[in-house]
Amino acid sequence: EAARRCVNLENEMNAILAENPELAAELEAEIERMKRAKDQLEIEREQILAEKTLLEQQLKEAGVDMEAAKTEATTFGQKTAGLSTSSVDPQSFE
Repeated sequence: EAARRCVNLENEMNAILAENPELAAELEAEIERMKRAKDQLEIEREQILAEKTLLEQQLKEAGVDMEAAKTEATTFGQKTAGLSTSSVDPQSFE
């Protein structure tokens, strides 16, 4: 049933695109734009992962216990999760 509906939708979409070639061109252009954006995001992801690895190595060389730091960061995040900066009076810091 699902496969039949999928084929029907594809046929309907193909008919619409055949009737509207400008729409087909726009759709193709948008697909290409999205592919380029995906490729760029993948490059940025790889750069971030490489930077993360470098930072972790530097911390390890500096003698930082990564497991303890992760535990401390998690505990801190849990303690501060309910805090809201909107309730802080900026004048209280003056």
